Amino acid sequence: MQILIRKNIIEDMSPSLMYLIKRCVVLFYIADYMWRGYSGLWVCQLEGNPMVNIGYNPLFMLYGISGMEEFIVSRFYIALSFDLLLLLSWICIWIRPAQKGWQVLAAVLFFIYSVISPVHMAYAAHYLSGMVIMNFIFLFHQTRTFSYIWEGMRFYICFVYGSAFLWKVINGAMWSPADGVQVIRNNLGQYLLLNPDTGMAEIYRWLLRNPLWVGLGTVATYLMEGFFLVGFFTKKYDLILIWLILLIHFVINIFVDTSFIEWYIFVFPFIPVSVWQRGQRHRFAGNP
Repeated sequence: MQILIRKNIIEDMSPSLMYLIKRCVVLFYIADYMWRGYSGLWVCQLEGNPMVNIGYNPLFMLYGISGMEEFIVSRFYIALSFDLLLLLSWICIWIRPAQKGWQVLAAVLFFIYSVISPVHMAYAAHYLSGMVIMNFIFLFHQTRTFSYIWEGMRFYICFVYGSAFLWKVINGAMWSPADGVQVIRNNLGQYLLLNPDTGMAEIYRWLLRNPLWVGLGTVATYLMEGFFLVGFFTKKYDLILIWLILLIHFVINIFVDTSFIEWYIFVFPFIPVSVWQRGQRHRFAGNP
């Protein structure tokens, strides 16, 4: 694994390359946050009835006793200022990626948002998990340290999908492909009831009448997750892994009715070094 690391981005990292990566990643954050604002998920758009049973999540517990809900979320103008300051910090990172202060501020504010959001959705969702992990790259400013963190992100992502596959093998989900039909019934039953005449409703009904294809698709999705284990040993298939990230969450969105569009941020660490280096020659890399 040491040889695999040494042959890649670590030896080629330069300040301009680091700034290019951060600029591309921060554009994803800006676009996603604008989309979340359109969806009514900015802090200033959240209100009332936060999660009552926080379980054993220490972050939710800390949020509950911190008084943050009363100080930020319950006060519209403070909440709006939080949203705008977060957006401003990302914009400043894009303009001046060498400025450390804005990067630290953005990392802290987004981490706070990642706790506020699920609490006030009254559901312990983990849509933002990928963006929370990627958020740490803004805390490192030395090229050598950043290159190790960036490489570590890639291995961590391989672990996320690979371990998901292994867990399905161990707990038996891999050997119960019929569960896919039940997932469609549970998650899309309401859609079928309310939208019986749409094209997608016809596709769902066809799948329910032909469970073999659902089972094959379920197993295929699990195997796509398992293919990420290859990423621990070679980067030869990184372009395939990029397409698998996109495909896995597209399938989940269509057939499970659960959108993990935020997890598309995992694509960035699999982009080949040569592509980033070509981007350096473009004005987009710019000056810090």
